[in-house]
Amino acid sequence: MTNVLVIPQRRNFATIGQLPAMVFDAIAMAKPIIATNVSDLPEILDGCGWIVGSENTEKLAETIQYILNNPKEANEVGCKARQKCIGKYSWDVMEKVLVKVFGKY
Repeated sequence: MTNVLVIPQRRNFATIGQLPAMVFDAIAMAKPIIATNVSDLPEILDGCGWIVGSENTEKLAETIQYILNNPKEANEVGCKARQKCIGKYSWDVMEKVLVKVFGKY
């Protein structure tokens, strides 16, 4: 059975400048993810999730239905998200980046 994780955000002053931390939990779970085109969500989910317009509830519903109707593709995209998480956002990767940044100080 395919689960889908949806991270909808409306575009406003609060959401433009913040990133919901749950996106990293979601990509770590290897599940298909739908998010809105707010903040850095499109960049994070590029190639490993679905992005819809922040005010387009009809497209959101269509995308949920598409994922439910295409479980094989949904699972493949979810696995890509997990691989991106491991390769780009895991502690091991981030530790190397942060050590370089804070090592200057």
